[in-house]
Amino acid sequence: MQSPNNTLLLFGMPRSGTTWLAKMIDSHPDVIYRHEPDSEKKIPIPLITQSNERYDEIVGEYGRGILNLRTIKTCGKAPFFNKSYFNPFTASLLVGSVYLAKLAKRANVSIKIIEHLASDKDLCLLWKSIESVGRIETIMAGMPECKMIYIIRHPCGQIASVLNGEKSRYFSSAIQTADDFGVFERLLDTDAAKQRNLTLDQLKSCTPIQRLAYRWLLYNEHALNSLKKYADRSFVVRYEDVCEKPLDMLKDIFDFSELVWHSQVETFINNSISEDSYNYYSVYKNPRIAMNKWKEELTRQEVDDIYNIIANSLCHDYYKF
Repeated sequence: MQSPNNTLLLFGMPRSGTTWLAKMIDSHPDVIYRHEPDSEKKIPIPLITQSNERYDEIVGEYGRGILNLRTIKTCGKAPFFNKSYFNPFTASLLVGSVYLAKLAKRANVSIKIIEHLASDKDLCLLWKSIESVGRIETIMAGMPECKMIYIIRHPCGQIASVLNGEKSRYFSSAIQTADDFGVFERLLDTDAAKQRNLTLDQLKSCTPIQRLAYRWLLYNEHALNSLKKYADRSFVVRYEDVCEKPLDMLKDIFDFSELVWHSQVETFINNSISEDSYNYYSVYKNPRIAMNKWKEELTRQEVDDIYNIIANSLCHDYYKF
C-alpha cells in the first residue's frame, strides 16, 4: 500500500506530551500511527537545519517510506485500537506480531511487524517525533502535502520532567541534556540564538537549569519561526490546554486534520485521564497532576532563572512570564 495522501506530523520537544497527544489521535479508526520513526531510522540531514538548507528530495523520499517502517518502536506502542483498515484477523495479527517481536528482541533477533492494511480506505498517516523539532522548516518544504501539529509545554514543566527522567535514569543517553554541547553548537546557528548574540562560552558559564531554559527557548523559537512560513498547514497547541480541555482541543485538532470525530476517540480520552496519579511514560494519568508537578519540583530561584531567559521571546505569546 502506498502512503496515504493525508499525512499528519506531530512534533514537539521531549517531555512535552507528544506521546499522549499522539495516542489520542491514533485512537481514531482511520489513523495509521508511526511512533518516532526518525529515532529508529535516521534521516540523513542535520539534526537542526537552517532556513537556507534544503533537502527536499531526501525528506520526500523519507516521508514516502515511513509507512514501511514496521518495527517494535514504530508500530508497537500500546494501547492498540480498533481500526477501519483492519478486520479481526489482521488486527490480531498485528498485536500478536508485536508481542512476538518483543520476545525475539530478548534473543537479539529482529522481526518485522506484520501489518496488512486495507487498500480501499481513505486514511491518515501520523508521524510523531521528538527528534526532528529542529528540522521543521526543511520537512515542511520537502513534504508539501503534509500538515503539522506542534505541541509546546510550559518551560518549567518540560525542564522539570527532563530532570526527573535523568535522575530516575529513564533515558538511554549517558550525556546529561544540559551538557550536550554538540546540540547547543548547532542551536547557536539559528536566528533565535544570533539575535541574542549567544556564544558557547556564555552557555558553558550558565547553570544546568539556565542551559535547559536556553535549549527550550532556542528549539521552540526556531520551530515557531519555521511554522510562520507554513501557517496555512500548521497548528500549534499548548500541552496545558490539552490537559485542561482534552476533548475540545482534540476536536479542534481533528477539524484542522480533516478527521471526522469518532466516539472511540472520546472513550480513550476519558479513559486516559481517569487515573488519579502520575506515571512518567504512561498515557494514562491525571493531566492536572502532570501539568502542575513542576511547581513541587523546582525551587523559586530555578523558576526565576528560567523566566528571566524566556521573557521577551517569541514564546512569550504562549506563556506570559
